[in-house]
Amino acid sequence: MGSRSGSGASAAERARKRWFQRPASLLAAAAAAVALFIGGTFVGLGLAGTSGTSDSFAAQQAASLAQLNAAPDVQRASATTADGHQATLVWSDTSSLSALVVDGLPALSGDKDYQLWYIGAGGAVSAGLLDTSVSASGGTAWRVLDGSLTSGDTIGMTVEPKGGSKQPTTTPIVAIQSS
Repeated sequence: MGSRSGSGASAAERARKRWFQRPASLLAAAAAAVALFIGGTFVGLGLAGTSGTSDSFAAQQAASLAQLNAAPDVQRASATTADGHQATLVWSDTSSLSALVVDGLPALSGDKDYQLWYIGAGGAVSAGLLDTSVSASGGTAWRVLDGSLTSGDTIGMTVEPKGGSKQPTTTPIVAIQSS
């Protein structure tokens, strides 16, 4: 009987340990995926050259995301989109950068875009459009946000007409608050 009691405590201890390790494992996997994506972007840009403006924008975005992830005070918050995709807000106060990373986000029809927003006390301000061409094959879509994140702001993502809108025209499909 004494051994049963000991094994029960051991099982509970193992379950508790798994519970606390799971979020760390998921965050480590997400960070590794972003690092691989950034590395692939740099290699692809190096092989293709950076002559076009879209190439230079992609290079600038990749460099900013790398800088953000290397910041000593980088923070992350995650949520799930309305259709079940994992979205992660990454930000750093010292680098004044923030980004949204979304796994497996489906591409939209040609007349729609995903638009990102800073949502604060003053209302919604556009933070740029999210290119889903990478995620169309089940990859990761991400965007370093235009402007600056203010502590406590919420980052929202809406589906807007092609080219974006001055103000959100739909309900956000995901909203993540910074701390």
